[in-house]
Amino acid sequence: MRRPARRALAALAVAIPAAALFVAAASDAASRPDVRGLPAADAKAVLAAPGWTRLARPPRAGLRPLGAAHPGTKKVVVSETRAQLTRNGRQAYPYPRGTVVVKTGTTGSVVTLIAIMRKVRAANPKNGGWSFHEYTRSSAAEPFRRTSFPESGCADCHQNAARTQRTDWVFYSLR
Repeated sequence: MRRPARRALAALAVAIPAAALFVAAASDAASRPDVRGLPAADAKAVLAAPGWTRLARPPRAGLRPLGAAHPGTKKVVVSETRAQLTRNGRQAYPYPRGTVVVKTGTTGSVVTLIAIMRKVRAANPKNGGWSFHEYTRSSAAEPFRRTSFPESGCADCHQNAARTQRTDWVFYSLR
């Protein structure tokens, strides 16, 4: 083989892995949740959420109309593992302090809602010991913006889950 051909093959041997790395990096970035507009602590929770435990059992039928406050297809995950959330094979309540629940709502293929609950203290009648943050956007081109809906409004609605299902203010639960 002549020298120019060897150089071309050597250059190709370097270029192909570099191109593959670029494609992998681009697809990794595309699969990461969009956190533009979220404060650092909430962005960190959303970025960690894909590895968390899925809460897939929807609320009782009588509570489902309350879900209209969060339109779209919902996915709810919790920071605790299944083992941490169960006792004798059943989900145990209350959730431990430090637990984070992240709900995303998708309209079409775009995440338009991010709602975050953090268990910050022992249960109390006002908010169950949870803090609530909710962010929305209209399109993928926009950053998320915190809603103007007060935390007390979130707590008022979530109190129904506590009363009706006894699921520590969280509508969705483990299967």
